[in-house]
Amino acid sequence: STRFLGFVLPRNKYGKNAERLHRLVDFMSQEYSLLQSHGVKVHGETWKLVVLGCAGDLPFLAKTAGLTRTYAHGPKRLGQRKGGLCHWCLAGTESVPFEDVGPTAKWCETLGQVDPWVALPSLLRVAPYNPANPGDFYKFDAWHCQHLGLGRTFMCSALVDLVSFFDGHLTEQTQINRFSCFVVFFCFGLFLFCFSA
Repeated sequence: STRFLGFVLPRNKYGKNAERLHRLVDFMSQEYSLLQSHGVKVHGETWKLVVLGCAGDLPFLAKTAGLTRTYAHGPKRLGQRKGGLCHWCLAGTESVPFEDVGPTAKWCETLGQVDPWVALPSLLRVAPYNPANPGDFYKFDAWHCQHLGLGRTFMCSALVDLVSFFDGHLTEQTQINRFSCFVVFFCFGLFLFCFSA
């Protein structure tokens, strides 16, 4: 398998300043170090395991790696910059717009230039990582990034654009109602519409 669950800890159990979470990550790092150096015996053979990366939702990555550049720094209003959104690059910093998704986006040139933490995370003290871009060890979880991140923003923008295809002389609320009916009929056609009891 390529994915192993390390632990589960509800957010309300993290403790003050997430100390329980950090203790678990430190313990897990020590265990991974043993698996890497000593391995585990299976039917008389020694198997050594290597951690190649850590994936999780963005709040988990931000907390466990102590990231200084994180999605939480996203602008809340037009023109606002708060210190970087991405632990891989400098997107969202003062002179590097995160909104640029073109082939020559400025943030592409900044991959791995500046470490995204103050202190090296405990997992990186035991696991191999790319010294040219250590932040790359922490992988984006596509599901969370899509339905809670860029995907959500894109879908909202796309839906607003689709509403404009309805009769422009109608009120905004009528356009939204018609679009809602269109979506319901579309979902019925795909058998995606579910009823709750």
